[in-house]
Amino acid sequence: MSIIVKGTTTGAVSDFDGNYTIEAVDGDTLIFSYVGFDTREAVVAGSTLDLVMVSGVSLDEVVLLGTRNPGRTAINSAVPVDVLDISGIVEGSPQITVTEILNYAAPSFSSNTQTISDGTDHIAPASLRGLGPDQVLVLINGKRRHKTALVNVNGTFGRGSVG
Repeated sequence: MSIIVKGTTTGAVSDFDGNYTIEAVDGDTLIFSYVGFDTREAVVAGSTLDLVMVSGVSLDEVVLLGTRNPGRTAINSAVPVDVLDISGIVEGSPQITVTEILNYAAPSFSSNTQTISDGTDHIAPASLRGLGPDQVLVLINGKRRHKTALVNVNGTFGRGSVG
């Protein structure tokens, strides 16, 4: 929950249990707000102010923002397809391997080596927006990135799926 002293930029955020600390004096008005609840105002009187939020504002729609930037994404596809210019990325970043470059250039892409496990020591499982390694396809110049497949078994990311 967000708490702001009315008419100022002083604010605070409550923890999971609703506890918060804010600098205010007697007579200040605090504004309490949280998604899905009505905004409430309360006047400070003393060192403790307890307030119960009332459910009220319903969400009619949810808007998700992605990386469908026309400069790097194939817009006419059914799903987001990022097209990265490797020459600009290589000049501006210290990454060496293709996996490191993709980790740097595409925030939704994640691939980390798993040490002392099964074959993921040599074949790093890739994830895209939380999908499993068997649901991610990386094409470089129109060709598959990995020429191998591995059933991950030892508690590593993507256990039970084929990357």
